[in-house]
Amino acid sequence: MNLKNTLPTLGCFVFLSIVLVGCNSQNYEGEKRYPLSGKVTYNGEPVDRGNISFLPMNPDSQRVAGGKIEDGAYSFEEEYGANAGQYKVEIRWQKKTGDTFTDAFGNVDDVRVEAIPAEFNTATTLTADIGAGKTYDFDLESDKKARKARQQVNPDENNPRKR
Repeated sequence: MNLKNTLPTLGCFVFLSIVLVGCNSQNYEGEKRYPLSGKVTYNGEPVDRGNISFLPMNPDSQRVAGGKIEDGAYSFEEEYGANAGQYKVEIRWQKKTGDTFTDAFGNVDDVRVEAIPAEFNTATTLTADIGAGKTYDFDLESDKKARKARQQVNPDENNPRKR
């Protein structure tokens, strides 16, 4: 056996083994996580600046995941994603009021208020089943808008004299 021919071959084998193992490794510890992405609207309007949280229904085997919603969309890579399973979802939106304010440093910014009702955040009714190859879009509507839409279809619905 010729050592001159064996060393380069062995070196290539070791290098490729390290590269291939590195390609399959996770940048985190623990159970497999899945990337999270989707779109979020409220009453048909994209949430321009908000937050989304995926809260585990089984906190012993799942992790909390979430982050920013910008221009009606969010996207988190696998490293920051959630484990497989059922999650409660909380969505918040600090919507512009049309007013501005000047801070102590002279910067002008928009006045914003929470625009999403509690049924979609603090008292959420939203859920998601996290798994491979999924996107999670949330087209939220207020009860007020849904009632108004129903009334346009059936204007006598809330009028007791016309029932």
